[in-house]
Amino acid sequence: FQPGMVKSTYGTGCFAILNTGRKAHDSRHRLLTTVGYRLDGKTTYALEGS
Repeated sequence: FQPGMVKSTYGTGCFAILNTGRKAHDSRHRLLTTVGYRLDGKTTYALEGS
């Protein structure tokens, strides 16, 4: 899951998560800035929308 890649999930809702890499970004389009995952003490951030 590299920076710039998107994961989308469909079910009872529709969710999209955009990997933004090692830096947290503020969204200009009302998306949520969140932690995507953390491996070996390194944090990867994401933008999430639903």
